[in-house]
Amino acid sequence: MLGGTVLRLLYLFTSRPFATELFQGSIATSLFYGDTFYVRRRAALSKLWLWKSILITLPVHALYLAVMIWSDRTFPQLMTKVAFFLAVIAVAVRT
Repeated sequence: MLGGTVLRLLYLFTSRPFATELFQGSIATSLFYGDTFYVRRRAALSKLWLWKSILITLPVHALYLAVMIWSDRTFPQLMTKVAFFLAVIAVAVRT
């Protein structure tokens, strides 16, 4: 997790195309799926019901990321503020 965050930060600070969106999306995805499925339900990773749950949540998560990226493009001065972005991430983690 730490190594991935360091790589994301390096990519972010190199000002590559879509660096902000990649950083925000990868953090949101790793927090949501990492915590919800791989940390809390590690013992059930071999169960079919868990993989069905992961597949069912993918469209909702993709929609969440699309809205987050759209918001970032539409309101760039708002989405780059840490307080707002952390609130958006907290919504994803709490659901």
